[in-house]
Amino acid sequence: MRCRVATNSNSCAGWAAVCRTHTAKGASKIVKKRTLPITSIRPVDLVVTELALIAFRDGQATLRETAAGVSLAQVVAATAAELALLNNVPAMSL
Repeated sequence: MRCRVATNSNSCAGWAAVCRTHTAKGASKIVKKRTLPITSIRPVDLVVTELALIAFRDGQATLRETAAGVSLAQVVAATAAELALLNNVPAMSL
């Protein structure tokens, strides 16, 4: 999966989404603190991986959906960043 950034220009505030793999060589790519340089002028609002859909609001990573067949425990185990969890995390619909 290649990383792509999409922006929604229909909104005054706009938003940025990233599509990427959740892990690399067993290490989470969804981390607590950034270690690579910033390459965008706006913060990421949404990350979509093969495991989950994670929204970022006010600096908090919130698990919004899991991929079909992926458990909540699998997503939490594969994520280095602290995740806020909704009461009912649905599976992604295709």
